[in-house]
Amino acid sequence: MTSRLMTEKRFLDEHPGVPFDESWHESGVPALPAGRGKILRLEQALAKMPQFECPLKHYFADGLYVREIFIPAGVALVGYIHMRECITTVSQGEIAIFDGDKTIVIRAPFTLAVPPGSKKAGYALTDTVWSDAYANADNERDIAKLEARLTADTHADYLARTRLRLEPK
Repeated sequence: MTSRLMTEKRFLDEHPGVPFDESWHESGVPALPAGRGKILRLEQALAKMPQFECPLKHYFADGLYVREIFIPAGVALVGYIHMRECITTVSQGEIAIFDGDKTIVIRAPFTLAVPPGSKKAGYALTDTVWSDAYANADNERDIAKLEARLTADTHADYLARTRLRLEPK
């Protein structure tokens, strides 16, 4: 999900959001990772804005899948929850990344191992090329199947799919 912004304000730090949905706390699902509520509020706000599709490219090698996204300057976006560890590389540009607690500016070239359960928001300060590389042992090439395997839409979905059992209240 992405949204074109017309200003380079410190959107990720300044966006006030709305009160977090308290029904989450009554749902019996373990607490969200620190700061996740801020990212979810930002995602809800961006969903109400005009949307912009960032071009994707997909690369395959034996046992490897790489998903590359081009993020034009001025685009804010929120990623999915990573189901599996991946290697992230920024090969072009500069992007502010918000993990729910702090914002850091990443400048190419940059590479980082990203753990499962991660979800981040970003604001491209310049045109940015961002890639995630995943192990792909069965050499799956169906993008919809790979997305279903590698991402989760919600924290509850992530927990259920990682076989973490919810504790009764």
